[in-house]
Amino acid sequence: SLGEKTSAADRQHFLGSSQQVVAIETLWYEKAIKTTLHLYEMPNFAFNLFDSLAGYYVADSTVIPLQQHIVDRPIKELIHRNIELRLLPSLWQLRDAVINSTLYFSIIRMKNAQPNLPGNLFNI
Repeated sequence: SLGEKTSAADRQHFLGSSQQVVAIETLWYEKAIKTTLHLYEMPNFAFNLFDSLAGYYVADSTVIPLQQHIVDRPIKELIHRNIELRLLPSLWQLRDAVINSTLYFSIIRMKNAQPNLPGNLFNI
């Protein structure tokens, strides 16, 4: 996503005309369209900013959700929220490029990515 230090060049290169992009590996697409997500609405006062670049917040104690929403079609929800979905054969080149950019990003689930093999060279 965009941050105060995001350069115009990085914004154009990675996002184009989009405001937000979600990238997943092609092999995860079937699971993504069949997955049901549980979205919990939490009280703002209970959380402290942990990582401003990734937008992670943590609580020091147990928090009871205000509401729970079921998202049974996550890809449709991304489209509804005007978020661009990108399907890539591998996330590794994108990961390396984003880490070396001025974008704000989250790559918390890279452990679920395909192995980073020498042949995984795709243009981003």
